[in-house]
Amino acid sequence: MNGYQLLANAIVQQAAEDYFNILAGFDVSPPESVPGRTNKAVLEQFFHSEYYGLLTKVDPEYLMRKIKEKADSMVLIYTVGKEKGSSRYYVCKVDDPTPLTPAYSTKKKALHKAAEMQDLDYKMYMKIRRRDGVDNA
Repeated sequence: MNGYQLLANAIVQQAAEDYFNILAGFDVSPPESVPGRTNKAVLEQFFHSEYYGLLTKVDPEYLMRKIKEKADSMVLIYTVGKEKGSSRYYVCKVDDPTPLTPAYSTKKKALHKAAEMQDLDYKMYMKIRRRDGVDNA
């Protein structure tokens, strides 16, 4: 793959990541407040532009639909609870404090297990928790 194709792929990938972050609620800064950031309408315009067509042959409607599906799945299902009277943590559903796992010696271990149960990598799981304002202490 030549340098031009690598650059074209990087441009499309960054636009897709920005679009995902906006749709998933991870990036809610208006473009004026953060240099280099954009908004949903600008990205959709890019995906339908002639320039996008020069960069890739991927159907823009398909790409936007797949990104939206992934963004829609970014819902916190599992969280972490603490055993009363101890320093041990367990995984439970967000709306039900009933333990679903054995207790873990650290909160971080329980958070990793919750991410695994939700089939997300740890960083993405923590991003969802921050977006939703879940206590990470």
